[in-house]
Amino acid sequence: MAARIEVDVRPDLLRKLRERAGRTIEQISEKRGFERYQEWEEGRTKPTVRQAIQLAKTFGVPYGFLVAGVEPPERRLPEEVADFRIDPRARETQPSDELLDIVNLCLRRQQWYREWLIENDAEGVSIAGTYTERSSPVDAARDVASRLAALLRKHARTRSGSRVALPTQLTRTLRDAGILVMCVGYVPPNTRRSLSEKEFRGFALADRIAPLIFVNTSDSVAGSAFTLAHELAHVVLGKSALDDVDPRSALTDAQALSSQGRRVERWCNRFAAEFLAPADKVKHLVASYGGQEHDQLAKVLSREFGISIMAALVRLHELDYLERDAFEEMFERAKREAEDAMARKPKKKGGSPRTSFPAQADPNFALAVTEAAFSDRMPLREALFLLGIGKVETLINRRREILDWHRDRVAGDVPA
Repeated sequence: MAARIEVDVRPDLLRKLRERAGRTIEQISEKRGFERYQEWEEGRTKPTVRQAIQLAKTFGVPYGFLVAGVEPPERRLPEEVADFRIDPRARETQPSDELLDIVNLCLRRQQWYREWLIENDAEGVSIAGTYTERSSPVDAARDVASRLAALLRKHARTRSGSRVALPTQLTRTLRDAGILVMCVGYVPPNTRRSLSEKEFRGFALADRIAPLIFVNTSDSVAGSAFTLAHELAHVVLGKSALDDVDPRSALTDAQALSSQGRRVERWCNRFAAEFLAPADKVKHLVASYGGQEHDQLAKVLSREFGISIMAALVRLHELDYLERDAFEEMFERAKREAEDAMARKPKKKGGSPRTSFPAQADPNFALAVTEAAFSDRMPLREALFLLGIGKVETLINRRREILDWHRDRVAGDVPA
């Protein structure tokens, strides 16, 4: 029998790395092969070489740092992306490797696409960076909705005439307007590297030429609609930011943020609320359903506008249909119900690479990358990385899908 080779790792370093990753001892111990992790962290036993290698991968650090007993430098969000998350627990915890990797991947995608657009004499996105924090978010939302009205109508129905889900309608509209929209719940191409909706719900990378919106699809469908509108507000303001998108922050001081962060997040939430559920339409609906209880009115707004119950309650409170105490009680109840519903959903690995590819890569971006790769203007390895694809064969198959999508788009017949 081969000798068991153990690795002498510093228990205090294991604790620091675990805490930095935002994991508990119980969570680490659940992993196969890590059943005795608590003993390693307490210094009572030691991991084997194979276990130490897996530990390094789990904590997202080079193996050499672990065996040398040296704490690696902390990874941080890129300076150009402000951390505007409301939840202080998320802000105080070291960002996960999954979050940092998806942000950096999207920055690389944006940089490449921006250069490609400039080379091809493309015009900038007309709604990007057109407003400031001093502008009225309500007026801005109405103006942007007016500019996008034709595209919103175009994508409101499927070929058969049925209503398209709001997140899908918004995604297609923003893409047609020139904004990169990437929606996925994992770090491509590894579906096991799931993104947590508790850590973040989306981010925006502002730019006049190639603005980018990312939505974490681990969130609920109704929640992702508000996230899309919120990140659109960041694009309109020209402010790159990472968000956890709590619709209630439009009504609070969000003390975990700086004064600028509070201003920006309130502005973006008010923009999103007006963009998704215009005040005049909400008032008309409330008048039409006169006498209904507030919880029933919230359900009506949720159904009519495709927003979450929580966002609907915020809208009713903003427009003075719901007093503060009643709003707080109903919002907390709706939040608990939404969290319970999410907890009951079967846990996914993050998604299927085949079904999520058009969403995670953005078809416009994917078309540009494949054109460059197959015309020898880009190394295939770089194309694989940018598209989140593992094999050249897969890229060839995806190219056919992308070309079919582009043909249907030109013909005005993009499938649902």
